[in-house]
Amino acid sequence: MLPCRPMKPEDTIATLQRYVDAYTSDIAAAQAALGDESLPVPARRLVVGALNYVLDSLDMFPDHYKGLGVADDAMVLRLGAAQAVAAGAQNPDLARLGADAAEIRAMLPDLADALDKFVAALGERTVRGRTVDQIIDSKDVRVMFEGDLGREIKRHQPSQIEVGSLGAQAVVKEMEKMLRSGLKKAGIG
Repeated sequence: MLPCRPMKPEDTIATLQRYVDAYTSDIAAAQAALGDESLPVPARRLVVGALNYVLDSLDMFPDHYKGLGVADDAMVLRLGAAQAVAAGAQNPDLARLGADAAEIRAMLPDLADALDKFVAALGERTVRGRTVDQIIDSKDVRVMFEGDLGREIKRHQPSQIEVGSLGAQAVVKEMEKMLRSGLKKAGIG
């Protein structure tokens, strides 16, 4: 991957806010892409892994952080989509989401490779007692998974990422700290 110019903290917050604002429609788009029978199995595993991460309450950014709480989920969706496209997915919504992976590299140049490894490994993660393979292979498990995604979409209320008096740079530093910690817990980084 070619190196890219790092983003300014204010631009990082604005980009993450755009991801947070589109979060529910992006979940729905990724979920709809799974209905495409031509989606190759390796790409399907990546998309299911990213969507499964969305349902994990023990993710890298605690959900109680205003706005920022789902930014990690939104980034994982985009990185998973980019990897799915690289694995042969031709769905236009996945291509649109995956195109944002370059922005993530610009926001987090020191963490981008580790985040890619993390997302690639999500296919081995169990969330809510379900593995990616169980979701793909079992109609009953898939129905429960889709129901949980639907509830996540209904539950989510977009909110502004709070920068407050700390400023964008401090919020970005805190975000990087949380990502490093999460990647370390996952054995990556």
